[in-house]
Amino acid sequence: MMFNKFTIFNSNHVSKYIFESDDVCVESVLYQYQDRTVICISTMCGCPVGCKMCGTGKHFIRNLTSSEIVEQVTTILESNKPRSRFQIMFMSMGEPFLNYNNVKKSIIKLHDLYPTAELLISTIAPYRMLDNWQDFITLSTKIPQIGLQFSMHAMNDNDRNKIIPYRMKVDIGTIIHKALDFHKYTNRPAFFNFIINQDNKVTLCHEIYTALVNGGEDKIYLTFSVECPMDNTNYQPFNYSIFDYVQRELDMFNTRMFNPEGQDDIGAGCGQLWYVQEWMKNRTMVI
Repeated sequence: MMFNKFTIFNSNHVSKYIFESDDVCVESVLYQYQDRTVICISTMCGCPVGCKMCGTGKHFIRNLTSSEIVEQVTTILESNKPRSRFQIMFMSMGEPFLNYNNVKKSIIKLHDLYPTAELLISTIAPYRMLDNWQDFITLSTKIPQIGLQFSMHAMNDNDRNKIIPYRMKVDIGTIIHKALDFHKYTNRPAFFNFIINQDNKVTLCHEIYTALVNGGEDKIYLTFSVECPMDNTNYQPFNYSIFDYVQRELDMFNTRMFNPEGQDDIGAGCGQLWYVQEWMKNRTMVI
């Protein structure tokens, strides 16, 4: 084993795993729905991107090895049998394309271990994604279970830059181009994920809207995730009526909603788990 300790936090039928070794602490999440099993795994300890709503994104320790990435899944499955539909999502802590070589190795290994599992890569689209893009497309054509999600967070570049301070990322126009490119070679849609809160103005930027209405509605799917608090000092129950509003506004497109459960007692969402945030505060300097 790469890790010498792991802890399980349970909340609202969701299990959140903490994996620790002498120098890293990472989180993974297990969702057991009636129709599918979802495991969200980390590719880094912390993250250099620093998204504003991400607690552990304020710190960065190091990239995980491919063995450490795979071990998160194998350990969780030792005591949990996956449903017939099984999804492994690279979307907990860390930016996959900033650790591409190890992520690629782990994708190949996980596909060998679980050949029917869906393997979803979630990325903010750093410039380094472009360096590995053709290799990723080749990998995605060889492994048809690979999926791609862009963590847009906001609906235009100006707002996106406020949420994602990492400057070495591509603009929305380039993301759209790569999403359509992914569909061209794999015949699978790319997902655009947005953060949703009570203040959201659900107005797609011109580039995304144009791409969707000009034949992209089956090539780009929209998903919306609840924004979770980074700690328990400002927790307020989420007003889910905004989901209905978003669904009505965007009913012409493929639109989905996601609520990471457990935000009221242990911290939810990617990079939000309070235990891991505290661990990092004690070991790293803020980026």
